[in-house]
Amino acid sequence: MAISGKKIWITGASSGLGEILAKELGRENELVLIARNQEKLQQINQIFEGRHKILPLDLGKEASLDVLKEFIASDAIPDLVFLNAGVTQRALARDTEMQVFYKVMDINFFGAIGPAQLLLHAKRENQKIHFVVTNSVAGKFGYWLRSGYAASKHALTGYFDVLALEEYRRGVRVTQVFPGRISTPINDNAIMADGSVAGGSYGAFRNAMQPEKVVKKILRAVKRERKHVVIAQLEWIPFIVYRISKGLFFKIFSGQKPE
Repeated sequence: MAISGKKIWITGASSGLGEILAKELGRENELVLIARNQEKLQQINQIFEGRHKILPLDLGKEASLDVLKEFIASDAIPDLVFLNAGVTQRALARDTEMQVFYKVMDINFFGAIGPAQLLLHAKRENQKIHFVVTNSVAGKFGYWLRSGYAASKHALTGYFDVLALEEYRRGVRVTQVFPGRISTPINDNAIMADGSVAGGSYGAFRNAMQPEKVVKKILRAVKRERKHVVIAQLEWIPFIVYRISKGLFFKIFSGQKPE
């Protein structure tokens, strides 16, 4: 059964999973598309003859929350909120400048919890709202070259797990999705140790999952109100090893060559 007749917010809607979600859900629902790239948001909206609302915002910046707060006050509370905006990192922890950690946390963590906090304060006592969080397998275990990224995703896991507990009786539902490698632009735009952008793909993502298949699994999980959903290929191996034995995990993967 398709998701239809809902009011839906999608952050990170200009590319990757957010763009595919917008195209998948745009015909039978009322969307609010949020991302930094206004031109791309308008292009996506033109597919639906411009009938959806767009908000060109950088949710990693605190000033954007003031704009979003005003928008919430003038618009209906959404039924579904897909939180997709994110950035990845590719550098050893010891080489990474502090500005990189700040940037990754601003986008991946604060850029997700900011809208959630605003909506929690704006919704009525028992009004239903379902947050769908694009996390990562890096939110389950840390891995080479992803110290800041893994930290931001672990922070998301903690925040939204607590939120799901605290707000359950007030109508809030949370689905956290933990994908492995996906073939999206986020990998080409990884932040390097000095804050520069990688500017190209690399071998580890050659056989990454296709985003369209990931989106179908996400929507299936949403309809079932799943709490945690891991969507992965080879990433299942370290994930399972980590769950079985932390010691075995470090013994095996500490000798891996950084990718």
